[in-house]
Amino acid sequence: MGGIWQGGDSMGLVDSLLYSLTGMATVFFALILLALAIIVLTKILAAMGLGANAAVKKETKAAVTQTVAPSASVSAPQVVEENTEEYAVILAAISEHSRVPIERLKINSITKK
Repeated sequence: MGGIWQGGDSMGLVDSLLYSLTGMATVFFALILLALAIIVLTKILAAMGLGANAAVKKETKAAVTQTVAPSASVSAPQVVEENTEEYAVILAAISEHSRVPIERLKINSITKK
């Protein structure tokens, strides 16, 4: 008698569970490999200065340059009251957006427009 594919006996419960688990294990293994490949490629591209993070860094540098560069049309900066909670929020937002740790940031001044 041939196997189930040649019209022989039907597959038992244990065989069907083993085939199902083998199929699911294969799919999850492939998904894990894809996830690892994406992580490795992201780190390689970030090290080379390419990818989505590079565009964000360029935009952030351009924005900082624009805000720091003096302009004739900009009025004199207003004196800002000491508000450490507001400063902490601004610093956290800049750190999150630029993906630079807070310890490496240096804020020279904060002015309101």
